[in-house]
Amino acid sequence: MTSKNMIAQTETILKYCVLGLLIVFALATLFAFVINWETWFFGTKLDGFPAGIALGATWLAAALLAAALIKFPRMDPLLGGLTAVYFGFLFV
Repeated sequence: MTSKNMIAQTETILKYCVLGLLIVFALATLFAFVINWETWFFGTKLDGFPAGIALGATWLAAALLAAALIKFPRMDPLLGGLTAVYFGFLFV
């Protein structure tokens, strides 16, 4: 096995892991959006309509990133970076 082949396989595995993470996160956020409109945003508890907007935006961003990873395979490095920024923003 050549090193280029191993790198390509590793990138493919990482791409599918990131895609799975985005899909699972989008579904979890959609579940919270449908069932219970409560969330935390920068240490502030939101409930009601503001929480619905925050949860809807979080769900939509994850779903759009996942769809873009599927639809545009040539833009994987850019979308991987955007995914890292997205999860980094949510982590902060």
